[in-house]
Amino acid sequence: MCQSHILMLCRANTTEEDVAAAIDRRAEARQAKDYSKADAVRAELSKKGIAIMDTAEGVEWRPTTPEL
Repeated sequence: MCQSHILMLCRANTTEEDVAAAIDRRAEARQAKDYSKADAVRAELSKKGIAIMDTAEGVEWRPTTPEL
């Protein structure tokens, strides 16, 4: 994991495992076509300064400016 990811996780008071679990919850919600729940998970991560992107290879995450 790169240094910026480690720093962001510390600032967000979260772990890589927490992010992975949230991404899994979002995937389950999308599979169930519960898009409002999937959007809520994305918003929860965004407030912590974590952006998630859907790519052809799967979901990726990166640090971003936390939403207030």
